[in-house]
Amino acid sequence: MSASLDSEYSYAADLIAQAVAMPDGAFIEVDDLAFGANGMGRKIAQTQLVTIDGRTVSMAYVEGDPVSYDLVLNRDRPELLGTYAELRQCHVEMHDRLVQAFGGPRQISVHATVIALVGLTTRGLTDERHAAAWARLHLRRSAWLVQHRMEAITDAPMCWAELGFGDPE
Repeated sequence: MSASLDSEYSYAADLIAQAVAMPDGAFIEVDDLAFGANGMGRKIAQTQLVTIDGRTVSMAYVEGDPVSYDLVLNRDRPELLGTYAELRQCHVEMHDRLVQAFGGPRQISVHATVIALVGLTTRGLTDERHAAAWARLHLRRSAWLVQHRMEAITDAPMCWAELGFGDPE
């Protein structure tokens, strides 16, 4: 699905030129100064295709309330992780154990599940229960970083415990 942005949104021509198109609805990892400065590694976000000035590009967002969108720029070194369906299919047994660790299918967040899968497959996490707790916390911190980007950069590193986002267990 592609959406056309209203004219109230404007981006500098050089930013639009650096924007890339990733598959709609896919999860990606990108460099993000606020994440790196606060020990979070690369940002894990989901994409949405949009049309800006006649050019189809991707916006990335982190699940949260409210949701904030960023252009996916080539300079942020976007890495395609895949869609939720693709990731689930590649890691069926791990995914099923994660669903149980999250408390069942009605308790999961797709974004948190993808973060947990990334944690288990590339970040050295070893069990689904710990990965689920880590992913929930990672997603809460991510949403905070997106909503408080300037503070997160200027006051880095954040004291997560003071913000109520301490260790997962």
